[in-house]
Amino acid sequence: MTPKFIIYILASILPATALAQSAFDSAVQSIVNNNAELKAKHQRYVGEIENEKNENLLEGPEAELEYKFAPEGGENRWGMSVSQSFDWPGLYSARRKVAANNENAFRQLYEADRNAVALQARTLLLDYVQARLNASLLAEAETNLSQLIQYLDKAYERESATILMVKKARRELFDTSARRAEAEAAVQRIAESLKAMGDGNIDLSGINVFPEIPLLPMAEYRQAMLANDPTLAAHASLIDAQNASVTASKAGRLPSFSLGYVHDFEEGTHFNGFSVGISLPSWGRNHSASAARANALAAEFEKEDYAQSVEASIASDWNEAAALATRLEPVKDEFADDNYIDLLSKSFYGGQITIFDYLREINEYIDFKISLTALEHSYCSALTRLNRYTTVPQ
Repeated sequence: MTPKFIIYILASILPATALAQSAFDSAVQSIVNNNAELKAKHQRYVGEIENEKNENLLEGPEAELEYKFAPEGGENRWGMSVSQSFDWPGLYSARRKVAANNENAFRQLYEADRNAVALQARTLLLDYVQARLNASLLAEAETNLSQLIQYLDKAYERESATILMVKKARRELFDTSARRAEAEAAVQRIAESLKAMGDGNIDLSGINVFPEIPLLPMAEYRQAMLANDPTLAAHASLIDAQNASVTASKAGRLPSFSLGYVHDFEEGTHFNGFSVGISLPSWGRNHSASAARANALAAEFEKEDYAQSVEASIASDWNEAAALATRLEPVKDEFADDNYIDLLSKSFYGGQITIFDYLREINEYIDFKISLTALEHSYCSALTRLNRYTTVPQ
């Protein structure tokens, strides 16, 4: 048995929703891995991290040369020195802690950016499925109406159909064709938007139904947010960075030093020695430490505000999803793969309903199916927002 044949068998066994979920995940991963905006943000974060590390390096050594001209007949004098300045030793350790926490924050913010792109991609994929289902439905109705008009044209020639019946059918075909063209244009527009988010080579062929997403208890989404939300983790790292900045600001008020080597040549004699310098801090209050404490407190408030905002959005999305599930559950399976349009055609050609009943019914059914698709789209969109912390891109 060949591998291709095995794959074909497995694909035929797997339910359509499972294949759709796999196609969704593959498309989202492709977008996240190839998104140019994400790559740019990653490089900016790398630049910020390198700048932080660079600020904690020792300044370069300072070299100085002196040359003094003696009066006529005297011997010139000269001297040179090389010195190295450095801050209070504990300041470097404090700065390293600030840089390490900021590096964690930048890494976590990048993960938050990845999650945001993944959520945007999944939401756009749901829009794509909705447009594709609507286009398929309208194309089916258009085909049936085209066949109906062919039937009516022949019936009109035999004088068994009226011109009103023919014109009514043609008008309905025109409206349905226009709606089908709009739906197909939406499919293409969304597909191009998805391609633009990645590298342009995204595979959308297997994305034609909504993925099956279970609705979990609200507490599980909240736990996932607390455990996996990188923005929340970034807020915690920023708080640690600001607290470390307080220590660094205090250390920055301590003296800094310089040590150097000195060589002088005077009256034919070479002198070697060393120099020691000390720089005392400015007088007055340590405003930088006060600013760091204020920033740390602000970071704590920002984290609390963010957590409350996300918890409120989780509650809102969960309540919306639960309400939509109540509306969707009784009708979703019944009308998922029905052949109502074919049944209408059989009823008309069998003489059970009039042409006007047929046209009215097909219009009402199209509107119903489009509304049902919109309902399922809203339901999946709410679940996708809820799952943004449980489906983390790799």
